[in-house]
Amino acid sequence: MKVNILLFFTFEKITCVQKIPFIALCILFTTATCTSGYKDKKPEKPAVAKAIPSNTDFRDLSSVTDIEEVLCQTWQMADDLEALANADDDGALVMPFRTFHFSDDHTFTKNPRNAIEYGTWAYNNADKMITLTYTSSKETDRYKIRAIATDELKLTNAGLNTISILKFTGQGISYNNHQADPYHLSNNQWRIRPRQPETDVQIRKRLKDYLHFFILFYKDHIARNAETVAFYGFPSCLRWYAGGIYLKKREQMTESWDECFYNKAQAEKAYQMMDNIIGQRYTWSKDPKKNWLVKNAEVLKQMYERL
Repeated sequence: MKVNILLFFTFEKITCVQKIPFIALCILFTTATCTSGYKDKKPEKPAVAKAIPSNTDFRDLSSVTDIEEVLCQTWQMADDLEALANADDDGALVMPFRTFHFSDDHTFTKNPRNAIEYGTWAYNNADKMITLTYTSSKETDRYKIRAIATDELKLTNAGLNTISILKFTGQGISYNNHQADPYHLSNNQWRIRPRQPETDVQIRKRLKDYLHFFILFYKDHIARNAETVAFYGFPSCLRWYAGGIYLKKREQMTESWDECFYNKAQAEKAYQMMDNIIGQRYTWSKDPKKNWLVKNAEVLKQMYERL
């Protein structure tokens, strides 16, 4: 069994990106300590340099008073934020990370770091009620707003008839364009299991959509001035480092990856397609002003184009 790894090193003026057998991995990381800042095989999440916000990507909601408009953003459960910051990106320890992503076209995605759910949402201002209708089951959930600001949302689950307050936090911004929003339903179709076997062309398209999601994911963190980034919970055959992207060993893959495809055989076919792509040479930026998120996103775009 071998694992392909795609890394960026600079030795004076020489830049190399190589496909390396797994048996050489220990030697590789010993060398990488001196050149890329890696301390071991599973380094801590690196800090991300502050980036200039891409204000044209977002709409500022700070002066908006219409509740339905304020809802149209990403909401994260406040109690889960600390756990996410310390989560293992391999997903060995399963934990909930509860989120809502409401879009102004009234589609939503829920808990994309866990078993993603999706559908349509509606808001009734008379009783301050949010109703979620799930596409797959046609069932509904109802949440009553107890308090809302542009950066905070407090709900109770009306369907459970509970008084427990669910507190969510937001940044008070929404995307101007759904195509740029990684959590919009249109950018998560690759995670929805097909109902019948797919052709090689369709599997390749699903794999491209997977890469496209992570390109948007990186860009989202850059635009939001994120200081750290966690990949916990998302189905992935790739592992991410600062200045490095590698293909996981097949036995490291979680069931969530297979569940993106019709069956395990088709998931394996997608894995082999990625194996072929990641072994190619790519151009890594040497611009010291670019942080690792920007550089990784640029290489992902090259991989996307080659697929």
